Amino acid sequence: MVREQGQGVLNEKLKELEEKIRKLLTEVSQSRQEKKDLTASIKELESRVGTMADQVNREKAEKEQLMLELKRIGEEREEIRAKVEGMLAEVSRMESNFRELG
Repeated sequence: MVREQGQGVLNEKLKELEEKIRKLLTEVSQSRQEKKDLTASIKELESRVGTMADQVNREKAEKEQLMLELKRIGEEREEIRAKVEGMLAEVSRMESNFRELG
């Protein structure tokens, strides 16, 4: 009888231990799946960051080109302005000369 009671207690403890192991295995399985999901998310985010970094670099290069073009156009504008002012001064001198002759 004592032996049967001892056996019953052992069986009960064994069942409790088995249940704890099942729960632990379930948690381990869930943790592995979560890790897998998080790893996939990290890879996707790294890819997106890489794509965005490439885009930023392209836009920086384009901005540099636009700034150079803007500078060139500004310089051309100043050259044209100087030429026009020179022509206007020449026209003004010619008008003065015609007035003196006329």
